[in-house]
Amino acid sequence: MLSSAERQVVRYDWTDPRWVELHEYWQGRCAVANGCFDLLHDGHLSIFRFMDDFCYAQKLFPLILVNSDWSVRKIKGPKRPVVPEAIRASLIT
Repeated sequence: MLSSAERQVVRYDWTDPRWVELHEYWQGRCAVANGCFDLLHDGHLSIFRFMDDFCYAQKLFPLILVNSDWSVRKIKGPKRPVVPEAIRASLIT
């Protein structure tokens, strides 16, 4: 399992050297979970626990993607997200 020091929030950008380094090191060996994660609840926490356990057992890199504020509005309507993107991303690390 990743320690809290190994968990980090990185804005997705293929030109960012951190993404290039992760891609080269893991060579595509990752498991991905994606969502809005607005108003966190027990279902979200179950996904994170599963990802942590599964990735550890399979020697995969857990990659959790958080939808942008724009995409959450598009999916859930104009009154969402309740929690801004940067805060949602930091809550799941």
